[in-house]
Amino acid sequence: MQDPETFRPERWSEDDENVKQMRAVLIPFTTGARACIGRNITSLEQQILVAALVHRYEFALPSKDWKLEWEEAFNLWPSQMPLKIWRRNEGVQVTPTMLIIGLTGSIATGKSTVSSILSTSPYSLPIIDADILARKVVEPGTAGYKAIVNYFGPSTPDLLLKDAPDTPPSTQGNPLNRPALGRRVFGDTDERKRDRQVLNGIIHPAVRWEVYKTLIYHYVRGQWAVVLDVPLLFESGMDLICGTVLVVGVTDPAIQMARLRSRDAHLTAEDAENRVRSQGDVRTKAAQAEFRGTVTARGVVVWNDADKAELERAIKGAMVSISASSPKWWAWILLAVPPVGFGIAAWNLIVNYATQRDWEKKKREEKARL
Repeated sequence: MQDPETFRPERWSEDDENVKQMRAVLIPFTTGARACIGRNITSLEQQILVAALVHRYEFALPSKDWKLEWEEAFNLWPSQMPLKIWRRNEGVQVTPTMLIIGLTGSIATGKSTVSSILSTSPYSLPIIDADILARKVVEPGTAGYKAIVNYFGPSTPDLLLKDAPDTPPSTQGNPLNRPALGRRVFGDTDERKRDRQVLNGIIHPAVRWEVYKTLIYHYVRGQWAVVLDVPLLFESGMDLICGTVLVVGVTDPAIQMARLRSRDAHLTAEDAENRVRSQGDVRTKAAQAEFRGTVTARGVVVWNDADKAELERAIKGAMVSISASSPKWWAWILLAVPPVGFGIAAWNLIVNYATQRDWEKKKREEKARL
């Protein structure tokens, strides 16, 4: 082609042999595999850049009457476009990105209160409550129910609730007597620990399956985050799938015991102490969350030693930290490009696994020094 650096679009309509040869390959070359790959990568980069800018800044034209001028119309080459740009004031607002927030603590530390706060405005996050799912997977007729009855039934006469008067018996079986089952698994003796391990082995796999199904449901719906409320988050290994772990704790065990006895007046002092011990020291959970990384908000601790107003202020600060650490333009990228979402999830799993191994190593070294 003569004068290839000269802009002369009419050359494509000229009756020239070289131009005819170029016309034969122009469309396949510009729309073929090579061009498509480059164009798609460039488009993805541009989307990430534009989404990041729009997330952080407000834009405005110089005036309402301003119009864009073109230096050259054939290739849509625009002239300069001055903009007014200023930083957006986000406050505690959060925008969509798929983040799994693992919420844990210990009994009577205020975890349920935090869950309730996060489920309402201004956060309005969906809550996946492991306790509710744990009840669901052991309802009469389920595989979990049958496994519990087969193991605990012969040695626990009051394992099942009795039929109410004038109520026909259920074909699926009577519901579990939870206080009776609790007495079998709460405690520090070897027998109680073994029974608790058996019960967890029945319930945890079924709960995990329900959790995964619910996570996929919220991911498809484009939720920016979901709260995974699990009392034994670290013990069950569910922290591996969480981008952030939020621990609700109290610094004084006496406060925890007083709240539990006030909430569940039927518990004896021994029963209350056994329930607290069965869920582990919440201060250890707080330390493990902080070990994940407080700067990156992979681990956040909220201390609930005061009233609800103080707790709400602490939650507000925690959510500002969590939302600031999570790139919110991932919302559209993860939803539009599922392979990217799966890749990020896999990387997060690897990081959490490595962190968990480092924590276990640290605890072994501390124990060896005692």
